[in-house]
Amino acid sequence: MEVAPVATEGAPLAEATQYADQIYSRVKASIGAQRVTVASVTIMITTAMVEVEKITTLTGPQKKNLVLHVTDRLVDEIPADQEDRAAIKAAVALFAPVLIDTIVAASKGQFGINAGLLGAAPGKCGCCTLM
Repeated sequence: MEVAPVATEGAPLAEATQYADQIYSRVKASIGAQRVTVASVTIMITTAMVEVEKITTLTGPQKKNLVLHVTDRLVDEIPADQEDRAAIKAAVALFAPVLIDTIVAASKGQFGINAGLLGAAPGKCGCCTLM
């Protein structure tokens, strides 16, 4: 199965390909010989996001496309039969874009997690009460 070219609108293809190869190598090294599952794909995505965030010449959508490309490339290399690989690719295609957007939103504080807890007195936040 062939991986689609890096789609980073506005960035030169050579630059995008170079970034893709670098990120791919780093993420692949981070997972090592670990068995690839949908859960480990989540780790691949977050690792790729950390690496892509270091690139200052790409826009947010370009970075997202780069992460998706690298993830797709890694999934294509999973030592699995065609049916299992297709199932993983389908799952990744559904959750990866949403996961990336969610991680970005959380990193920008857009969920307000802990917002009500920061000023609460110990035991008064509601998180420690038993139901």
